[in-house]
Amino acid sequence: MIQKKYQVRGMMCEGCSGAVCRVVSAIPGVTQAQVNLTEKLLTVTFDPALVTPEHIARVISDAGYEMIH
Repeated sequence: MIQKKYQVRGMMCEGCSGAVCRVVSAIPGVTQAQVNLTEKLLTVTFDPALVTPEHIARVISDAGYEMIH
């Protein structure tokens, strides 16, 4: 497992941060996702053999937000 932090654009409220956590947590291979709304920061723990940062970014984009690598 590895843990990485990413900036996420487009989050404006607790509902937004909750949505990002939900969609990222649902990805197979992700074991934890936390959002710091104030800093617009996503911390995600995942198995790199099962999921890539690009996959996480695509899921976030599909939810209407933008992950900055």
